[in-house]
Amino acid sequence: MRPDRLSIRIAQAVAWLVAISLHPTIAWAAPGVIAALEEAPIIVVAEVERITRLAHAGYLADLDVTRSLHAEGRLPESLVIAWEEPAPSRSPRFEKGQRLLVAVGALSSASIWRIRVPDDAARAALLEVAGGGEGYLSRPMSGELDVIEHYLAVAVEAREGDAGALHLARLCAVGQPKIAMDAARRLADFEGLSDHLLPGAAHAIVDALLRPQMERTSALLLEMIAEQRPVALRTALDQRIRSLQPRVPLVLYGALGATEGRLDDAVTETLLAGESSEARVTAVRYAEGPEASAQLRALLRTDRSPAVRAEAVTRLVRLDGIAALSDLTRALEDPAAPVRLAAVRAAATLDPQAVAALRSVAGNDSSDAARAAIAALSLMGREAHAVLTEMAAEHPDEAMRLLSRIAIGQPIGDRH
Repeated sequence: MRPDRLSIRIAQAVAWLVAISLHPTIAWAAPGVIAALEEAPIIVVAEVERITRLAHAGYLADLDVTRSLHAEGRLPESLVIAWEEPAPSRSPRFEKGQRLLVAVGALSSASIWRIRVPDDAARAALLEVAGGGEGYLSRPMSGELDVIEHYLAVAVEAREGDAGALHLARLCAVGQPKIAMDAARRLADFEGLSDHLLPGAAHAIVDALLRPQMERTSALLLEMIAEQRPVALRTALDQRIRSLQPRVPLVLYGALGATEGRLDDAVTETLLAGESSEARVTAVRYAEGPEASAQLRALLRTDRSPAVRAEAVTRLVRLDGIAALSDLTRALEDPAAPVRLAAVRAAATLDPQAVAALRSVAGNDSSDAARAAIAALSLMGREAHAVLTEMAAEHPDEAMRLLSRIAIGQPIGDRH
Protein backbone atom coordinates (compact mmCIF):
# COMPACT_ATOMS: atom_id res chain seq x y z
CA MET A 1 0.00 0.00 0.00
CA ARG A 2 1.34 3.43 -0.95
CA PRO A 3 1.49 5.88 1.95
CA ASP A 4 -1.26 8.50 1.77
CA ARG A 5 -1.53 11.82 3.53
CA LEU A 6 -3.40 10.30 6.45
CA SER A 7 -0.77 7.63 7.13
CA ILE A 8 1.93 10.29 6.97
CA ARG A 9 0.03 12.36 9.51
CA ILE A 10 -0.35 9.35 11.77
CA ALA A 11 3.40 8.79 11.58
CA GLN A 12 3.93 12.44 12.51
CA ALA A 13 1.56 12.04 15.42
CA VAL A 14 3.37 8.99 16.73
CA ALA A 15 6.67 10.82 16.38
CA TRP A 16 5.32 13.66 18.50
CA LEU A 17 4.11 11.37 21.23
CA VAL A 18 7.40 9.51 21.28
CA ALA A 19 9.35 12.77 21.37
CA ILE A 20 7.50 14.27 24.31
CA SER A 21 7.92 11.07 26.31
CA LEU A 22 11.69 11.42 26.20
CA HIS A 23 12.92 13.93 28.73
CA PRO A 24 16.40 15.14 27.72
CA THR A 25 18.87 13.62 30.07
CA ILE A 26 22.22 11.91 30.21
CA ALA A 27 22.20 8.65 28.30
CA TRP A 28 22.00 5.39 30.20
CA ALA A 29 25.43 4.16 31.20
CA ALA A 30 26.92 0.73 31.59
CA PRO A 31 27.74 -0.52 35.10
CA GLY A 32 30.22 1.90 36.63
CA VAL A 33 33.94 1.34 36.64
CA ILE A 34 34.16 2.85 40.13
CA ALA A 35 31.76 0.25 41.53
CA ALA A 36 33.84 -2.48 39.89
CA LEU A 37 37.01 -1.04 41.44
CA GLU A 38 35.36 -0.90 44.86
CA GLU A 39 34.20 -4.51 44.76
CA ALA A 40 37.06 -6.32 43.01
CA PRO A 41 39.60 -8.28 45.08
CA ILE A 42 42.41 -7.46 42.64
CA ILE A 43 43.11 -4.13 40.91
CA VAL A 44 46.27 -3.84 38.85
CA VAL A 45 47.97 -1.85 36.17
CA ALA A 46 49.22 -4.29 33.55
CA GLU A 47 50.33 -4.65 29.96
CA VAL A 48 48.70 -7.13 27.61
CA GLU A 49 51.38 -9.66 26.63
CA ARG A 50 49.36 -12.05 24.50
CA ILE A 51 45.85 -12.46 23.10
CA THR A 52 44.36 -15.89 22.46
CA ARG A 53 41.19 -16.12 20.44
CA LEU A 54 38.75 -18.91 21.27
CA ALA A 55 35.56 -20.15 19.68
CA HIS A 56 32.23 -18.32 20.04
CA ALA A 57 33.72 -14.80 20.28
CA GLY A 58 35.77 -15.70 23.34
CA TYR A 59 39.21 -14.30 24.13
CA LEU A 60 41.97 -14.78 26.70
CA ALA A 61 44.60 -12.17 27.53
CA ASP A 62 47.86 -12.73 29.39
CA LEU A 63 48.70 -9.66 31.48
CA ASP A 64 52.09 -8.58 32.76
CA VAL A 65 51.43 -6.80 36.07
CA THR A 66 53.41 -3.58 36.58
CA ARG A 67 51.59 -2.01 39.55
CA SER A 68 49.04 -3.05 42.13
CA LEU A 69 46.43 -0.66 43.43
CA HIS A 70 44.75 -3.31 45.55
CA ALA A 71 45.12 -7.05 46.03
CA GLU A 72 43.83 -9.48 48.62
CA GLY A 73 46.69 -11.85 49.28
CA ARG A 74 49.89 -12.32 47.30
CA LEU A 75 49.70 -10.90 43.80
CA PRO A 76 51.35 -12.87 40.96
CA GLU A 77 53.45 -11.12 38.33
CA SER A 78 51.09 -12.22 35.57
CA LEU A 79 47.35 -12.78 35.23
CA VAL A 80 45.06 -14.34 32.63
CA ILE A 81 41.68 -12.75 31.98
CA ALA A 82 38.80 -14.03 29.87
CA TRP A 83 36.16 -12.05 28.07
CA GLU A 84 33.65 -12.22 25.25
CA GLU A 85 32.93 -9.88 22.33
CA PRO A 86 29.30 -10.57 21.42
CA ALA A 87 29.24 -7.97 18.61
CA PRO A 88 31.19 -9.30 15.60
CA SER A 89 31.71 -5.78 14.24
CA ARG A 90 33.39 -4.58 17.41
CA SER A 91 37.16 -4.72 17.67
CA PRO A 92 38.38 -6.69 20.70
CA ARG A 93 38.54 -4.38 23.68
CA PHE A 94 42.02 -5.60 24.59
CA GLU A 95 45.02 -5.94 22.30
CA LYS A 96 48.69 -6.89 22.57
CA GLY A 97 50.81 -4.09 24.03
CA GLN A 98 47.85 -2.26 25.55
CA ARG A 99 48.30 -0.80 29.04
CA LEU A 100 45.35 -1.33 31.36
CA LEU A 101 43.98 -0.55 34.75
CA VAL A 102 41.83 -3.59 35.38
CA ALA A 103 39.73 -4.87 38.28
CA VAL A 104 39.43 -8.65 38.29
CA GLY A 105 38.07 -11.49 40.37
CA ALA A 106 37.51 -15.22 40.28
CA LEU A 107 35.17 -16.75 37.73
CA SER A 108 31.56 -16.77 38.83
CA SER A 109 29.95 -20.15 39.40
CA ALA A 110 27.76 -19.68 36.31
CA SER A 111 30.57 -18.45 34.08
CA ILE A 112 30.53 -19.74 30.51
CA TRP A 113 34.29 -20.08 30.79
CA ARG A 114 33.86 -23.10 33.02
CA ILE A 115 32.60 -24.84 29.87
CA ARG A 116 34.81 -23.18 27.28
CA VAL A 117 38.01 -23.99 29.19
CA PRO A 118 37.56 -27.59 30.36
CA ASP A 119 41.12 -28.02 31.63
CA ASP A 120 41.00 -27.63 35.42
CA ALA A 121 44.43 -26.04 35.81
CA ALA A 122 43.92 -23.58 32.96
CA ARG A 123 40.46 -22.70 34.18
CA ALA A 124 41.70 -22.19 37.75
CA ALA A 125 44.11 -19.53 36.48
CA LEU A 126 41.39 -17.54 34.72
CA LEU A 127 39.99 -14.30 36.11
CA GLU A 128 37.00 -12.23 35.04
CA VAL A 129 36.94 -8.48 34.56
CA ALA A 130 34.76 -7.02 37.31
CA GLY A 131 31.63 -4.99 36.72
CA GLY A 132 30.26 -7.26 34.04
CA GLY A 133 33.38 -6.68 31.94
CA GLU A 134 33.38 -2.88 32.38
CA GLY A 135 35.85 -2.69 35.25
CA TYR A 136 38.84 -1.44 33.32
CA LEU A 137 40.46 1.68 31.89
CA SER A 138 42.55 1.58 28.75
CA ARG A 139 45.87 3.42 28.81
CA PRO A 140 45.34 5.01 32.23
CA MET A 141 47.15 8.25 33.00
CA SER A 142 49.32 8.64 36.08
CA GLY A 143 47.15 11.45 37.46
CA GLU A 144 43.95 9.43 37.43
CA LEU A 145 45.73 6.36 38.81
CA ASP A 146 46.94 8.35 41.79
CA VAL A 147 43.46 9.71 42.49
CA ILE A 148 41.91 6.24 42.15
CA GLU A 149 44.46 4.80 44.56
CA HIS A 150 43.73 7.53 47.12
CA TYR A 151 39.98 7.03 46.72
CA LEU A 152 40.25 3.27 47.27
CA ALA A 153 42.33 3.94 50.40
CA VAL A 154 39.40 5.85 51.94
CA ALA A 155 37.35 3.71 54.30
CA VAL A 156 34.12 2.51 52.68
CA GLU A 157 31.94 4.37 55.17
CA ALA A 158 33.85 7.61 54.51
CA ARG A 159 33.41 7.56 50.72
CA GLU A 160 30.09 9.36 51.09
CA GLY A 161 31.81 12.14 53.04
CA ASP A 162 34.36 14.90 52.50
CA ALA A 163 37.19 12.62 51.37
CA GLY A 164 35.03 10.74 48.90
CA ALA A 165 33.66 13.97 47.42
CA LEU A 166 37.19 15.34 47.05
CA HIS A 167 38.55 12.33 45.16
CA LEU A 168 35.46 11.99 42.98
CA ALA A 169 35.67 15.67 42.05
CA ARG A 170 39.35 15.20 41.18
CA LEU A 171 38.47 12.22 38.98
CA CYS A 172 36.03 14.46 37.13
CA ALA A 173 38.90 16.90 36.61
CA VAL A 174 41.68 14.50 35.54
CA GLY A 175 40.08 11.19 34.58
CA GLN A 176 39.43 9.96 31.07
CA PRO A 177 35.78 10.25 29.95
CA LYS A 178 34.73 6.78 31.13
CA ILE A 179 35.66 7.31 34.77
CA ALA A 180 35.05 11.07 34.82
CA MET A 181 31.41 10.47 33.89
CA ASP A 182 31.18 7.73 36.49
CA ALA A 183 32.60 10.03 39.17
CA ALA A 184 30.15 12.78 38.19
CA ARG A 185 27.26 10.33 38.60
CA ARG A 186 28.54 9.42 42.05
CA LEU A 187 28.67 13.07 43.06
CA ALA A 188 25.14 13.58 41.73
CA ASP A 189 23.96 10.77 44.02
CA PHE A 190 25.48 12.33 47.14
CA GLU A 191 22.98 13.30 49.81
CA GLY A 192 23.73 16.80 51.05
CA LEU A 193 26.70 17.29 48.72
CA SER A 194 27.03 20.91 49.85
CA ASP A 195 27.97 19.70 53.33
CA HIS A 196 30.87 17.67 51.92
CA LEU A 197 32.16 19.97 49.18
CA LEU A 198 35.28 21.51 50.68
CA PRO A 199 37.26 24.14 48.73
CA GLY A 200 39.57 21.59 47.09
CA ALA A 201 36.64 19.62 45.73
CA ALA A 202 34.85 22.78 44.59
CA HIS A 203 37.89 23.94 42.62
CA ALA A 204 38.23 20.46 41.09
CA ILE A 205 34.63 20.64 39.86
CA VAL A 206 35.39 24.00 38.24
CA ASP A 207 38.43 22.43 36.58
CA ALA A 208 36.22 19.60 35.33
CA LEU A 209 33.70 22.03 33.84
CA LEU A 210 36.50 23.69 31.86
CA ARG A 211 37.93 20.51 30.35
CA PRO A 212 37.78 20.50 26.55
CA GLN A 213 35.85 17.77 24.75
CA MET A 214 34.15 16.61 27.96
CA GLU A 215 30.70 18.00 27.22
CA ARG A 216 28.77 15.04 28.62
CA THR A 217 30.60 15.22 31.95
CA SER A 218 30.04 18.99 32.10
CA ALA A 219 26.35 18.53 31.34
CA LEU A 220 25.97 16.01 34.15
CA LEU A 221 27.85 18.25 36.59
CA LEU A 222 25.65 21.23 35.65
CA GLU A 223 22.56 19.09 36.22
CA MET A 224 23.93 18.07 39.62
CA ILE A 225 24.74 21.69 40.52
CA ALA A 226 21.23 22.85 39.60
CA GLU A 227 19.69 20.13 41.74
CA GLN A 228 21.93 20.37 44.80
CA ARG A 229 23.12 24.00 44.64
CA PRO A 230 26.31 23.42 46.63
CA VAL A 231 27.11 26.65 48.46
CA ALA A 232 30.87 26.04 48.50
CA LEU A 233 30.96 26.12 44.72
CA ARG A 234 30.04 29.81 44.59
CA THR A 235 33.41 30.96 45.92
CA ALA A 236 35.36 28.75 43.54
CA LEU A 237 33.30 29.98 40.58
CA ASP A 238 33.66 33.64 41.56
CA GLN A 239 37.43 33.29 41.82
CA ARG A 240 37.77 31.55 38.48
CA ILE A 241 35.45 33.99 36.69
CA ARG A 242 37.47 36.95 38.01
CA SER A 243 40.73 35.35 36.93
CA LEU A 244 39.45 34.72 33.39
CA GLN A 245 37.94 38.13 32.70
CA PRO A 246 37.14 39.37 30.11
CA ARG A 247 36.99 35.99 28.28
CA VAL A 248 34.96 33.90 30.70
CA PRO A 249 33.93 30.49 29.34
CA LEU A 250 30.16 30.29 29.12
CA VAL A 251 30.02 27.08 31.14
CA LEU A 252 31.14 28.99 34.25
CA TYR A 253 28.21 31.39 33.97
CA GLY A 254 25.97 28.39 33.48
CA ALA A 255 27.36 26.82 36.65
CA LEU A 256 26.98 30.09 38.54
CA GLY A 257 23.37 30.39 37.42
CA ALA A 258 22.71 26.78 38.41
CA THR A 259 24.24 27.39 41.84
CA GLU A 260 22.27 30.56 42.55
CA GLY A 261 19.16 29.88 40.51
CA ARG A 262 19.76 33.17 38.69
CA LEU A 263 22.48 35.39 37.23
CA ASP A 264 23.25 39.01 38.11
CA ASP A 265 21.43 41.52 35.93
CA ALA A 266 24.69 42.85 34.49
CA VAL A 267 25.79 39.35 33.43
CA THR A 268 22.38 38.64 31.94
CA GLU A 269 22.45 41.85 29.89
CA THR A 270 25.92 41.08 28.59
CA LEU A 271 24.95 37.56 27.55
CA LEU A 272 21.71 38.67 25.90
CA ALA A 273 23.55 41.31 23.89
CA GLY A 274 25.96 38.77 22.43
CA GLU A 275 25.86 37.12 19.02
CA SER A 276 26.18 33.67 20.53
CA SER A 277 22.87 31.83 20.81
CA GLU A 278 24.46 29.64 23.51
CA ALA A 279 25.12 32.76 25.58
CA ARG A 280 21.53 33.94 25.15
CA VAL A 281 20.25 30.49 26.13
CA THR A 282 22.29 30.68 29.35
CA ALA A 283 20.95 34.15 30.11
CA VAL A 284 17.37 33.09 29.47
CA ARG A 285 17.68 29.92 31.54
CA TYR A 286 18.44 31.96 34.66
CA ALA A 287 16.47 35.12 33.91
CA GLU A 288 14.80 36.63 36.97
CA GLY A 289 13.71 39.96 38.35
CA PRO A 290 11.11 42.62 37.50
CA GLU A 291 12.12 42.91 33.82
CA ALA A 292 12.58 39.20 33.16
CA SER A 293 9.08 38.35 31.95
CA ALA A 294 9.01 41.20 29.45
CA GLN A 295 12.44 40.23 28.14
CA LEU A 296 11.42 36.60 27.77
CA ARG A 297 8.25 37.51 25.87
CA ALA A 298 10.26 39.66 23.50
CA LEU A 299 12.79 36.90 22.91
CA LEU A 300 10.03 34.35 22.37
CA ARG A 301 8.60 36.55 19.62
CA THR A 302 11.74 37.80 17.93
CA ASP A 303 14.90 35.83 18.66
CA ARG A 304 16.24 34.13 15.53
CA SER A 305 17.48 31.06 17.44
CA PRO A 306 14.98 28.24 18.09
CA ALA A 307 17.09 27.19 21.10
CA VAL A 308 16.66 30.63 22.66
CA ARG A 309 12.92 30.69 21.96
CA ALA A 310 12.54 27.20 23.43
CA GLU A 311 14.38 28.23 26.58
CA ALA A 312 12.34 31.44 26.75
CA VAL A 313 8.97 29.68 26.81
CA THR A 314 10.26 27.21 29.39
CA ARG A 315 11.54 29.96 31.71
CA LEU A 316 8.52 32.19 31.18
CA VAL A 317 6.11 29.47 32.27
CA ARG A 318 8.34 28.66 35.21
CA LEU A 319 8.32 32.30 36.35
CA ASP A 320 4.75 33.34 35.52
CA GLY A 321 2.82 30.08 35.58
CA ILE A 322 -0.69 30.31 34.16
CA ALA A 323 -0.18 34.03 33.44
CA ALA A 324 2.07 32.94 30.58
CA LEU A 325 -0.62 30.77 28.97
CA SER A 326 -1.23 33.03 25.97
CA ASP A 327 2.50 33.17 25.25
CA LEU A 328 2.68 29.41 25.58
CA THR A 329 -0.15 28.76 23.13
CA ARG A 330 1.53 31.07 20.61
CA ALA A 331 4.72 29.06 21.07
CA LEU A 332 2.78 25.96 20.03
CA GLU A 333 2.54 27.62 16.61
CA ASP A 334 6.27 28.30 16.33
CA PRO A 335 7.71 27.11 13.01
CA ALA A 336 10.57 25.35 14.81
CA ALA A 337 9.77 21.91 16.27
CA PRO A 338 12.13 22.33 19.29
CA VAL A 339 10.15 25.41 20.38
CA ARG A 340 6.83 23.60 20.03
CA LEU A 341 8.25 20.67 21.99
CA ALA A 342 9.42 23.01 24.77
CA ALA A 343 5.94 24.53 24.84
CA VAL A 344 4.40 21.06 25.12
CA ARG A 345 6.53 20.24 28.13
CA ALA A 346 5.89 23.63 29.72
CA ALA A 347 2.13 23.28 29.16
CA ALA A 348 2.13 19.95 30.96
CA THR A 349 3.32 21.71 34.13
CA LEU A 350 0.15 23.84 34.12
CA ASP A 351 -2.25 20.90 34.38
CA PRO A 352 -5.21 21.29 34.81
CA GLN A 353 -5.30 25.08 34.37
CA ALA A 354 -4.18 24.93 30.75
CA VAL A 355 -6.56 22.18 29.61
CA ALA A 356 -9.28 24.49 28.26
CA ALA A 357 -6.82 26.58 26.26
CA LEU A 358 -5.13 23.50 24.81
CA ARG A 359 -8.51 22.05 23.90
CA SER A 360 -9.27 25.22 21.97
CA VAL A 361 -5.96 25.00 20.07
CA ALA A 362 -6.35 21.30 19.35
CA GLY A 363 -9.99 21.54 18.28
CA ASN A 364 -9.53 23.96 15.40
CA ASP A 365 -7.58 22.10 12.72
CA SER A 366 -4.74 19.64 12.17
CA SER A 367 -1.88 22.13 12.20
CA ASP A 368 1.42 21.63 13.99
CA ALA A 369 0.02 23.72 16.85
CA ALA A 370 -3.02 21.44 17.17
CA ARG A 371 -0.85 18.32 17.20
CA ALA A 372 1.38 19.93 19.80
CA ALA A 373 -1.64 20.73 21.95
CA ILE A 374 -2.73 17.09 21.84
CA ALA A 375 0.78 16.05 22.77
CA ALA A 376 0.63 18.38 25.78
CA LEU A 377 -2.79 17.05 26.80
CA SER A 378 -1.41 13.51 26.62
CA LEU A 379 1.00 14.41 29.43
CA MET A 380 -1.74 15.69 31.71
CA GLY A 381 -4.26 14.12 34.04
CA ARG A 382 -7.94 13.26 34.24
CA GLU A 383 -9.46 16.41 32.72
CA ALA A 384 -7.09 16.28 29.75
CA HIS A 385 -7.85 12.58 29.26
CA ALA A 386 -11.55 13.39 29.05
CA VAL A 387 -10.85 16.06 26.42
CA LEU A 388 -8.77 13.64 24.36
CA THR A 389 -11.47 10.98 24.62
CA GLU A 390 -14.01 13.47 23.29
CA MET A 391 -11.72 14.54 20.43
CA ALA A 392 -10.97 10.93 19.57
CA ALA A 393 -14.68 10.56 18.80
CA GLU A 394 -15.70 13.99 17.56
CA HIS A 395 -12.78 15.99 16.13
CA PRO A 396 -13.68 17.03 12.56
CA ASP A 397 -10.28 16.00 11.21
CA GLU A 398 -9.72 12.24 10.89
CA ALA A 399 -5.96 12.52 11.48
CA MET A 400 -6.60 14.38 14.73
CA ARG A 401 -9.11 11.80 15.86
CA LEU A 402 -6.49 9.12 15.29
CA LEU A 403 -3.85 11.15 17.10
CA SER A 404 -6.19 11.60 20.07
CA ARG A 405 -6.81 7.85 20.14
CA ILE A 406 -3.07 7.20 20.12
CA ALA A 407 -2.64 9.73 22.94
CA ILE A 408 -5.06 7.88 25.23
CA GLY A 409 -3.89 4.42 24.19
CA GLN A 410 -6.89 3.37 22.14
CA PRO A 411 -6.28 0.97 19.23
CA ILE A 412 -6.38 2.63 15.83
CA GLY A 413 -7.07 -0.51 13.81
CA ASP A 414 -5.61 -1.76 10.58
CA ARG A 415 -5.95 0.03 7.31
CA HIS A 416 -5.68 -1.99 4.08
